[in-house]
Amino acid sequence: MSLQKGEASSSLWRCGLVCFASGAVMQAVLMGTMCADFEHDESTLATLGKAVIVGEIIGAMAWSAVADFVGRKEAICLACVLAAAACASMA
Repeated sequence: MSLQKGEASSSLWRCGLVCFASGAVMQAVLMGTMCADFEHDESTLATLGKAVIVGEIIGAMAWSAVADFVGRKEAICLACVLAAAACASMA
């Protein structure tokens, strides 16, 4: 089965929206669980949520500049290496 140009674009948008929605739900569940585990109140949860969103915005702008400079594939590889190093440093 082959998709026409408009159908492929529509399918990609739907997949993107599903991924975005599932990521937002997972983020909300994880932040709520973390606050429940450490007995934080609602204001701490709200502050944490704001910090995550601001961090995502700043990170997206920074990594887009890196991707423009070094290329998309190299920027993704660099992000993976830095994320792995950050996780290893926490262990």
